[in-house]
Amino acid sequence: MTGLCRCGCGRPAAVAQLTRRKLGHVKGEPVPYISGHNPKGQKKGPLSPKWKGERIVAGPGYAMVAASTDADTGRARVYEHRVLAERALRKPLPPRAEVHHVDGDGLNNGKGNIVVCENRAYHMLLHQRQRALEATGYASWRKCPYCKRWGDPSTMNRQRRSGGGERYVHPGCGHRASRPSGGEA
Repeated sequence: MTGLCRCGCGRPAAVAQLTRRKLGHVKGEPVPYISGHNPKGQKKGPLSPKWKGERIVAGPGYAMVAASTDADTGRARVYEHRVLAERALRKPLPPRAEVHHVDGDGLNNGKGNIVVCENRAYHMLLHQRQRALEATGYASWRKCPYCKRWGDPSTMNRQRRSGGGERYVHPGCGHRASRPSGGEA
């Protein structure tokens, strides 16, 4: 059994041969940190005087890098995909812009894998179309919220939602859901 070092370097951690509770080692399980990567009490990441701007993996599965100058946020690290998108655009991203990873891998920041979305709504639309394409072969198809089956939107009823947006429902599913339950016939 192997695990990765918790410092974010991405290197595999060795399996503990002995249980050492003080260090967090349990015999037979991966050690939390590779020797010297994150000893207790040492400053971590960009706060450490030894840190040289390495790429680290953040909790949600995205790579972070050292921010050269980030006066707006004052952060020491920024998401790598945002830095690369700004470099490609040759200007800062707009405030509500999001970056979409085409293959779904947040660590793959290759040139052909990131798309700048103007806002969250457009980003979610890309994900919805990608799910439809993978499930049915048609990016425009929609999933009925009642029967959970995919269908051609031209054969479904479009319902506007009070909070904004819309959903598509199979004609039979929408009527069954709106009928009162009980023994009425």
